[in-house]
Amino acid sequence: ISCVLIGVFLVYYTYYHFDHFHYHLTHFFAHHWDDHNAQHVLAHKLLKDRTNTSAAFHWFRKSADRGHPHSAYNLAAGHLSGYKTDVEKGEVRKLLKFAAKNGVEEAKTLLRELCREKPKHCDL
Repeated sequence: ISCVLIGVFLVYYTYYHFDHFHYHLTHFFAHHWDDHNAQHVLAHKLLKDRTNTSAAFHWFRKSADRGHPHSAYNLAAGHLSGYKTDVEKGEVRKLLKFAAKNGVEEAKTLLRELCREKPKHCDL
């Protein structure tokens, strides 16, 4: 009977508190399994909720360092937008080139329009 009660509780929890469940499940995979997709999703959740933007860019950095092109773009775009990140001087262009090379259209646009017209912004 205890297995049935646990099952009912888990179904209730995941159905009525899905965002909370999904956050913790994503955090588990991002932190313990070092999964770059989970790190990217977790960063988006944190940025969307605006609860902890510095943590969001921490997870974007971890994901970008593991080869996630959208995280590389988001890290560069966040830095250009004024968020506090750990992006070093001259790294924006490198992040955008990596993202563009891996199919992120927004990165291609940003490289073409911003970096060519206002190169000092990409050297920040």
